[in-house]
Amino acid sequence: MRSTPRRAVTALLAAALGAAGLVTAAVPASAAPVAAAAAPCSVTTGGPARVSIDRAEQLVPVTLRTTCVGLTYANVFVVDPRGDDIDLAEYDPATDGAVYPLAIFGDDLPGTYRTDELFVEPESTEVTATYGRTVAKFGSKAGLTAARSGSSVTLTACASYYNGRRDAFVPWSAHKVTLQKLGADGRTWEFVRTVGTNARGCAVHTVQSAAAGTYRATTYETYQIFSRTSPSVRA
Repeated sequence: MRSTPRRAVTALLAAALGAAGLVTAAVPASAAPVAAAAAPCSVTTGGPARVSIDRAEQLVPVTLRTTCVGLTYANVFVVDPRGDDIDLAEYDPATDGAVYPLAIFGDDLPGTYRTDELFVEPESTEVTATYGRTVAKFGSKAGLTAARSGSSVTLTACASYYNGRRDAFVPWSAHKVTLQKLGADGRTWEFVRTVGTNARGCAVHTVQSAAAGTYRATTYETYQIFSRTSPSVRA
């Protein structure tokens, strides 16, 4: 399935802002008087906090920035959800602020990826490193139809999720979907019912309402799949 080197994938997953760490290299001894130490400069990797895996390959922009003057090279390890170092995200200071179109693939492992262990050259540079986390999960879809017959409104909610191994959206069976109705204030969504989907990824529920109403359906998020809310329908 892969058409782009693995290194491009792991560089993407380095692309999220998170907890800061400090990397300090010792300054060589000198016989001359030592001036006051300069404040640390910073190197930051940045990009989306969440990545939805919903196709065989997609390009996601990621930026690399620094306030350091005189850096010639920088890199950070990329750690996958299993805790393994899987590659390096490399940085050329000459391209500070550039947007890198990096690839993520449909069969990548969902979970939280993080960056760690910044390395810079010259090694004597005192640097504050901002490490990040990116949550990557499979994407999903949700749809809702409504049919009225007198005072009865039949709601049919259907959900699917992206299966990376099959490179396709498949029915999200045996999953919970919450049905909601827009309140009288026109802003607040009120709970109607939580329903379970069948083998086709759909669930049917009938409500009694003499007046027309606006409805929507929302899937539950799991540790591997993002939730999704359907477009609203009126009946």
